[in-house]
Amino acid sequence: MQIRWEIILSFVTAIAAIVALVQTQRQMSISNKQSLFEKRIEAYLVAKGLLQLFKENQRSLSCKGKGPFMAIEVDFAWLTNNSFLESITDSIGAPLEMPGHRIYLMKMEEIKTVSTKICFLFSGKESYKLAEYVLSYQELLTQMYKYKILLVNMHEASEKYNWDFEYTLTKFDEAQQRSELKSALDKLQEAFTYIENKNVVDKIERQIKL
Repeated sequence: MQIRWEIILSFVTAIAAIVALVQTQRQMSISNKQSLFEKRIEAYLVAKGLLQLFKENQRSLSCKGKGPFMAIEVDFAWLTNNSFLESITDSIGAPLEMPGHRIYLMKMEEIKTVSTKICFLFSGKESYKLAEYVLSYQELLTQMYKYKILLVNMHEASEKYNWDFEYTLTKFDEAQQRSELKSALDKLQEAFTYIENKNVVDKIERQIKL
């Protein structure tokens, strides 16, 4: 019987193409898993850092007390005391001044982005709770920054018009701004407590795998 080499060659070529396709798909799958792993690690580490900061400093925050928060810069420093946030620690010392203000705005947007990524990269209720915590952290920093701006404006006005402290507080509606700041702190505290009590971090860590 005559061997049809062209048929055999075609068959071998087809097999080789199939094997190559399977290998390519396998490599793509591994690459996608590696990319997902790296993105999850990146978002997780940011969130874990924010959790650690609040855990270590929540008892020291002066904005948990009553009356005007004159030491808001110190609170802001405590809550930005890690490698992810250290670039904005000094921005509250001279709010709205460049380049510190621009760096601050960019970091606030970066935190929002991390919160959004957590929702997409992880699954389950715990992903939304962790994302909520990160966003609440950003809101507290924002309220602290706004409150510092208020203090600066109050100081300038009191010197310019020779207002006493109590009149200045009333004139600038300091109590309203303070209330908004405390609400942001309460929201962050609530999110933090849920994460601690429901072992959210452990559940998120179990999703981080190749």
